[in-house]
Amino acid sequence: MLKAYYFLWCRAGMTRNEFIKYYEEIHVDLIVSNLPRASDFRRNYPAWQHSHADHLGSLPFDVLTAITYDSRASFEEAMRVYHSPAFNEVVTEDELRFINRGRVRFVPVDEVIDQTSDDQWRPAPAVPEGAKLLRLTRRPATIDPNAFHSIYEAAEVPGIRPLINGCVDYRRNYIRVDDPFCFMTPELQAEIGSHGLVGSDLVEEFCFIDTVSAAAAAVKLDAAPVVAGPLGGAVRTSAISCVQHVRAPTTEPIP
Repeated sequence: MLKAYYFLWCRAGMTRNEFIKYYEEIHVDLIVSNLPRASDFRRNYPAWQHSHADHLGSLPFDVLTAITYDSRASFEEAMRVYHSPAFNEVVTEDELRFINRGRVRFVPVDEVIDQTSDDQWRPAPAVPEGAKLLRLTRRPATIDPNAFHSIYEAAEVPGIRPLINGCVDYRRNYIRVDDPFCFMTPELQAEIGSHGLVGSDLVEEFCFIDTVSAAAAAVKLDAAPVVAGPLGGAVRTSAISCVQHVRAPTTEPIP
């Protein structure tokens, strides 16, 4: 399996609700109709609070889109279509109507699904609005990405599990910083040094049985510091509640 994230910002002048409505009711169907079928395709719309924005400067993104293919070959075929003139004429042109094309980050990730083996994969569940949390972490500059992955799994994850009662799905997504498909627009690249976690190295996704469990876990997660030692210089956001959309409104769920 290969999963990738799009960090996207809405076009100036659009409200959050207008952005979500356009993405879900118009743009998603264009993607589903014009890209090779994905194993999973979902959009995470964060509900930013002031404390979160403090971490991210003036650049809190408006959606974290996640798309998963069953193999590297399938993913690369999708990327070939994505960059084709035919796709650009239809889908990329439509992005100009609701997305700030000057700020885009695209990153393949190594997805670790809690309590599964390396050769197992399952789609994350669809949960009620407000029952999903995101959290972003930037590794210490002294640790390379591979070491960060190993250290976080060994030192941090065991302490997180007791804090997330009611969590039915917990994933760590380590960004493949050296992947040739990583992309960031020049405008975003020029600003990222002063805007912290937009350049995160890890995205954690937590799905809960209900909003009460998610809210309780968010309080516990925010109160827990990063462990000492080599991760002591890591920086991360508070837990971010988000609305998750799994499929286009007019299509069947992606299996």
